[in-house]
Amino acid sequence: MSEEHGFAGFASVYEQMVDWDRRLARELPFYRRLFEEHSVERVLDVACGVGRHSVAFARWGLSVTALDAEKDMIERARRHAENVGVDVEFI
Repeated sequence: MSEEHGFAGFASVYEQMVDWDRRLARELPFYRRLFEEHSVERVLDVACGVGRHSVAFARWGLSVTALDAEKDMIERARRHAENVGVDVEFI
């Protein structure tokens, strides 16, 4: 990892470190309740990492913009969204 970009090259390791199915199973019900309670239609996912939350939100039909400072994270997130078939604006 470089000093300039602390997470450069970390995307592949990050994906391996996190059990995404288990994590999302715990977290998504909270977000769904919150979004429904507040009639959320559009989400900005700041520091989206590999985009797992962004993709889940887009699958619910929300308009999602996701951003991350690390281009490796964004590229993985973009590929994941394409594989799932959802539209997320990645920055």
